Amino acid sequence: MRALSPLRAPRIRPRRRRAAGSPRRYHGPIVEFYFDEIDSGLLVLVADGGLNIDTAEQFMQSIEKLVDAGLKKIIVDCSRLTYVSSYGLSILIRLHNRMKKHDGDVKVCCVGGIVPQVLQLTRLDKLFDIHGDVNRARLAFRPRRDESADHQTE
Repeated sequence: MRALSPLRAPRIRPRRRRAAGSPRRYHGPIVEFYFDEIDSGLLVLVADGGLNIDTAEQFMQSIEKLVDAGLKKIIVDCSRLTYVSSYGLSILIRLHNRMKKHDGDVKVCCVGGIVPQVLQLTRLDKLFDIHGDVNRARLAFRPRRDESADHQTE
């Protein structure tokens, strides 16, 4: 391996284009999100296989429109998810950052298979509240009794 000169950038080969009509290569399982329900300011997204680079921007734009319109609570239901790619994790992080920017929150539920280990290894289990099912995640959005009492006394 030769050292790079600071004056000369490394040569990058252009990507080869796929011939018309040839099948796309499959690069392993990926994640797809679809809207399950929207109810009283709460959106439940179900994670499943299929989100790719081509559709991710459209998905995030539709979520951003909802967040900009005032959506503050999102639950990501992972009950149909058996694998999560790095791209799927980046979508979750991007969703979390967008919600935090607008004073919202994202909760994750029904995590199974290898996904809990992936979340733990990447330390995303510290970033997201993870719950056993959708109903517990819904309840986690409710204000605690001591917090609601503090708001009433002020």
